[in-house]
Amino acid sequence: MSRCTERPVSVSAYKKTAPISLALLIIFGIIVGLYIANKPQKQSRTATATAPAVLQTDEKNPQAISIPIKVTAQNWNEKSTPVILHLKGTDGNAKGSDVYHAATYEEVASGKAAVLLVDGSYDISVISPINADGSLYDTALLTAKIMLKRTQNPQDTKAYTTINLGELPKIEANNVTKEQLQRIVADVTTAVANGDDSLKGKAGEKILSDVQTNAAANSSGR
Repeated sequence: MSRCTERPVSVSAYKKTAPISLALLIIFGIIVGLYIANKPQKQSRTATATAPAVLQTDEKNPQAISIPIKVTAQNWNEKSTPVILHLKGTDGNAKGSDVYHAATYEEVASGKAAVLLVDGSYDISVISPINADGSLYDTALLTAKIMLKRTQNPQDTKAYTTINLGELPKIEANNVTKEQLQRIVADVTTAVANGDDSLKGKAGEKILSDVQTNAAANSSGR
């Protein structure tokens, strides 16, 4: 299996002023670490950022916050399958939660990709998209830790913290192994069975069907 080159998982924050409709505002401090195994010649780096955010209303989970997702990948397009984040809560209100969320190319490109999270700590792993030619991205060693903290601050204006996964290293179709494709199909099957609304119902059925179709398109899997 190809190794991904080491890249920090960066976190960016941007402010978006709007009338404040809620008295309780929260600040999320997000700490993301990218850990790459078997790279003794290089050291992992940790990016940190803090941004204010207002409590977003969600019918199913009123305490959830919409956190935008950014990611880039060469040749990832509307014919590719989504990138899927697996977020496992380890502390705070998130403890015990196990969230799979799919972000499609169209959502990311339009700036609409986001995941609903409550405050707490999360371990994150990433399931690679599969492109129409059977190529994919090396996310096997890509992991991150996110810590979301809450505090009261009525003076904050509306803003969002962004999870930026950076650029995913591409594995060309002729370098993809059958084992890699089989693992992604299995992981996506699990994600569809246990995912949030982005993976439920017809959306999940289409994602799984597209994953199987794009994986089958790779006739050179080693």
